[in-house]
Amino acid sequence: MTTTNKNELRERIEPAQDSLFIFLGGHNYWEGLFDSVNIAFIHNLVHAGMLNHSDILMTTIISKGKSDYQPDLLREKEENLRDLLIEKGIRIQFYHIQGRTFKGMTRAAKAIAELAQPYQKRYIWAQNYYNCQIGQQVKRSLNNTHLHFDMRGLVPQEELYYSTSNFFLRVAKYLVLQFLESTNLNHADSLSVVSHRFLNFIDKKHHLDSKPSVVFPNFFDEDKFFINPSSRKFYRDKYDIADHQKLVIYSGMLQKWQDPELLFAFIKHIQDQDPAEIYRFLILTYDQERAIQYKIEYEIENLIIDNADGEALNGMYNAGDIGLAFRDENIASTVSCPVKIPEYLATGNSLILLESIGDFGRDLADKNYVMLKMHKQEFLNVSIAELNRLQRPNPEEQEEIFEKYSMKKNIQILRGVLH
Repeated sequence: MTTTNKNELRERIEPAQDSLFIFLGGHNYWEGLFDSVNIAFIHNLVHAGMLNHSDILMTTIISKGKSDYQPDLLREKEENLRDLLIEKGIRIQFYHIQGRTFKGMTRAAKAIAELAQPYQKRYIWAQNYYNCQIGQQVKRSLNNTHLHFDMRGLVPQEELYYSTSNFFLRVAKYLVLQFLESTNLNHADSLSVVSHRFLNFIDKKHHLDSKPSVVFPNFFDEDKFFINPSSRKFYRDKYDIADHQKLVIYSGMLQKWQDPELLFAFIKHIQDQDPAEIYRFLILTYDQERAIQYKIEYEIENLIIDNADGEALNGMYNAGDIGLAFRDENIASTVSCPVKIPEYLATGNSLILLESIGDFGRDLADKNYVMLKMHKQEFLNVSIAELNRLQRPNPEEQEEIFEKYSMKKNIQILRGVLH
């Protein structure tokens, strides 16, 4: 399914100049990551003057299930992005891929190749394993096409460890995804991953040799996440957080790899030591029913459960004092880079973190605003005294955070693979 009739889209896009940037985005449009990663990525490339293409074609995978399809929401996000780019003199059009099926990917590759054919040059930026398969098909159809594989995670391991399918189906999917990983890396002209641990793992496994590769973590978008004292006051008043209290925030889904059992056990462990309720807890999640079930199961009192995105999410992060980042202990987590970690820091929170999550443990080990644990069970030994020693980043440290983790300061990392 496309946003417009295919012939109409071709008529709009054909009068362009000689180069087309094809962005095969990997995030669901109804989730916050679509805004904070996909849309922010395009916006920042253009803002930094690094997108040397006259037109953009952006794809979005839509759900096969009609219950998940929200055309008005998607249309609004697309129009907002189009308006931003028009001001820069760049045109963008959109194509919707119907599900992650072989038939859907083949149809999409054929349509994209037809739309891209009039251009002299094409640059494909493919997020996730399936999109890179589409990119391979387009590349085979058109000469002078560069294929970049943007690896955001180890999908085969995620399927094997966390899928709810039965064991044999998980193993079958794992083997298929391993094959896709190998073919994607063989045919891609360049590669980006989200952590140095990720790059070391992939290089050791696939022997990248001279393939242009770059570590491009999930940075925070400084236009969306920043310190805002008025927002801090508004949301602390909303949640009835007193000045002497500290608000501890967990933001994200409650899937298996995020170890929700550990999260709620940690909250209960702290509450049992804190009869004066110095520490309050806020869970920001779209898994609200699951959060309520865990709250009941662990007998947690006075827990705030909410959700938000956009401006409201920045405000809620500003209300906090400490951000939590829990993951399971395996290779999928070790190579990861959860965007909420730099977003917590951008909004003035200190951090409680598992050392093995991406490069953060290595990079933040000596910071006074970070509590680092080598193994996840150590979180259940944290004392109130240890928690009290955590300090929020001071102004100098906030400047360091901006330099290291903001998209604006780090977009230049991509120059080597984009040119």
